[in-house]
Formats: sequence, structure tokens, C-alpha cells
Amino acid sequence: MTPAPDAIADCVLATFDQLPARRKPRPRGDGSREWVPLSGIVLAKGTITHLP
Repeated sequence: MTPAPDAIADCVLATFDQLPARRKPRPRGDGSREWVPLSGIVLAKGTITHLP
């Protein structure tokens, strides 16, 4: 069974949330935040019963 696109996005975002703060965009001097494109590669093998 192919995982749902939202489940894949949730997996990528959950993994990103676990990264240390030094690996994430920082606030700028004017109060705005840096932004970076986020992409992820998810390999699904077998049946997925849950995602982290």
C-alpha cells in the first residue's frame, strides 16, 4: 500500500522538527525569519502501520 501524501509530509516535518536549533532558519536582525526550501526523501518498505 502506498503511503498517503499527507503521511509522507508529516514524516518529513516530524524529522525536521527533531533537528537541533542550529540546523534551522534563524531570526534576522529586523525580526523576520530566514527561510529555506525543505525537501525530503521517504523510503517506504512493506506495510506502514504508523509514522513517527
